[in-house]
Amino acid sequence: FPSHDKQDGELVVMTEKLHGTFTGVGILPPSEHSDKHYRGKFVVFSKGLGSQGLCFKHNDQNVNNLYVRTLEQLGIFDTLERYQAAYGLFSEPLFVLGETFGVGVQDLTYGAKAPTFRVFDMVSGFRGNQVYFNYSDMLIVCEKMNLPTVPLVYRGPFSKQAMLGVTDGQDTIAGANIREGVVVRPENERHDPEIGRVILKSVSEAYLLRKNPNATEFQ
Repeated sequence: FPSHDKQDGELVVMTEKLHGTFTGVGILPPSEHSDKHYRGKFVVFSKGLGSQGLCFKHNDQNVNNLYVRTLEQLGIFDTLERYQAAYGLFSEPLFVLGETFGVGVQDLTYGAKAPTFRVFDMVSGFRGNQVYFNYSDMLIVCEKMNLPTVPLVYRGPFSKQAMLGVTDGQDTIAGANIREGVVVRPENERHDPEIGRVILKSVSEAYLLRKNPNATEFQ
């Protein structure tokens, strides 16, 4: 947590960093519908694709990939479609960002027998003009959509002691895995002139030093 970003006493949220793979899904307004998108209106992207403003093509090669298959099986496309219709969100995209984890994803499965998904961020707007939701607002929307979120492990004033106190330990989903670490973000979104959006990770030393011949680190 670089000193120029850290503000002791600032109200922050610390959530558990799950060991899975970043998964982004967005529902587009009618003006952006196209046959190249899933069901004509959804974009699905990994961390690498999303950083370039790209998404998986809607084709036979991708229809059964881990990201699309998990979102489809969990009904998340349908959930986003109902939410868009219920609240008339037809002028700009809404993106849900989360972690896909479980058997077949990474070596830490959290007791999930099949790939599953939990939300850690939500964004609205077109690329280059996007707005991240404050944590409380994200929770409200997730509750309305009945979407599970990553575990909350601390909420209160920031201190190094508080952060280190929740960085290590067992996971809080099933208690079956070592904790990878935590993600720290302000209660209210803000930007730093040097790093941009203020959201940082504290990684468990025990996780980094774990001895597991099947350990995986791909994103």
